[in-house]
Amino acid sequence: MKIVVSEPIHATAMEMLKAAADVVQCKNPADMDLSDADAVIVRAAKVTRRQIENAPRLKVIGKHGVGVNAINVACARERGIPVVFTPTSNSNAVAELAISLMLAAARKLKGNDRMLMRGAERIVPPSLSGLELTGKTLGLVGYGHIGSCVARIAREGFAMRVHVYDPYLSDEALAAAGLARADSVAELCSVADFVSVHVPLTEETRGLIGAAELAACRKNAILVNTARGGVVDEAALYTALVEGKLFAAASDVFVDEPAQPDNPLLSLENFIGTLHMGASTEEALLRVGRDVAEDVIAVLQGREPRYLYKGPAPADF
Repeated sequence: MKIVVSEPIHATAMEMLKAAADVVQCKNPADMDLSDADAVIVRAAKVTRRQIENAPRLKVIGKHGVGVNAINVACARERGIPVVFTPTSNSNAVAELAISLMLAAARKLKGNDRMLMRGAERIVPPSLSGLELTGKTLGLVGYGHIGSCVARIAREGFAMRVHVYDPYLSDEALAAAGLARADSVAELCSVADFVSVHVPLTEETRGLIGAAELAACRKNAILVNTARGGVVDEAALYTALVEGKLFAAASDVFVDEPAQPDNPLLSLENFIGTLHMGASTEEALLRVGRDVAEDVIAVLQGREPRYLYKGPAPADF
């Protein structure tokens, strides 16, 4: 059997795969050839309808991570090809990054670093004074594995109050977790000092946070997106930051990745961008790689995978 791996994964996972099949590491994910593959594992690379239809031996698609928006799930299901993913393996790593970006944006670390690199003549000026997290209100857009982890860190580490917008979360679960519900994203933005995004990119969530939602934010609010590019309208966010409707924003994800230097957001002092690094810790990469390798191998050997993706299919492409 042949397993195609689109992008580098943890060495331990590669050894697991090599013990079960022939493994091909792509040199260029954009030119990935699945014509004789029995399985494919992708991180950010796309798996299109054309690729799936031209892969007669394909038996399983493995997603190294959570979001499956780059995989044509609808076509895979038409062919009876399971899509496996790793919904819990990187939760802690992404949650820690979300908190890190809140802190970095609140304390204006980007501006401090740039001033120091230019040659500062004094210690921090008033323009670089920041904000604290302790005792503030956190608004979560989505309360899945990662969102709940962010809530735990925020409450236990910073005594933050937590409000949640998640139409799929029951009142009973909300009450049991001691959380307050917001009935819309705009309502959430109106009460939160920090807004953190934790939803997949689907047709329902594309542009979920746009001009109207940003206009509802508190003036000193900070928005953090570690979910998917496209959930937040980048043009609307740029305008809001320039016009001072937000204190700051930070994003690990962009519509086009990696974000290029001419992305307007990157020119702003009150915006921090990172390289989709949420799951890029040694611990998370090991967990994610091991979990996706185990499930891909399980399918190839005729066994049930632990983490079969059963959610909505992204748009056909």
